[in-house]
Amino acid sequence: MDASESAASRAAAEAKMSALRSSIQEFGTNSYYYAHAKTAECPAHAVKIEGPGLVTGGPPVLIERTISPPTRPVEVYKEIKSYAWADDDDNVKIYITLADEGDLTQLSAESFIFTPAEERIEFIVKGGNASYRLKFDRLHEEIVPHESHHRVRSSKVILTLKKKNTATWRELCRK
Repeated sequence: MDASESAASRAAAEAKMSALRSSIQEFGTNSYYYAHAKTAECPAHAVKIEGPGLVTGGPPVLIERTISPPTRPVEVYKEIKSYAWADDDDNVKIYITLADEGDLTQLSAESFIFTPAEERIEFIVKGGNASYRLKFDRLHEEIVPHESHHRVRSSKVILTLKKKNTATWRELCRK
């Protein structure tokens, strides 16, 4: 074998080698890929165990085919970030204006979902243009959920939260 044939076979071998292997060969233990230097080898005396429930390689095998139940579409909300609130002795009122929706009284009662709990509230408006949500998980004080309500006006919604005690709220949410 002459030098040109030897160089050609070396070039072909290098072309077959991956970038990972060539980096390891060129830089040795200083290669970025050194952790991948070892190749998986199975010793000759190893026993190969196969059977149901064991993964031994090869192409995937279809176990069973089923029809998945239809998935519910995930509701995407625009978070309501612009609101005003006021402490009103026995109540706390939150004023929400949704300029994109026009006259809010034209929406059905089912379009407004108000879910008060003792220390949190969630208010959802399913409008004609989008769905909106205002959610507080840590109110400043506890409220009375069954006495809290919402009122819809043409240009705004007023959430009235009945306070459990009449302490003054300096902020709407606890930190």
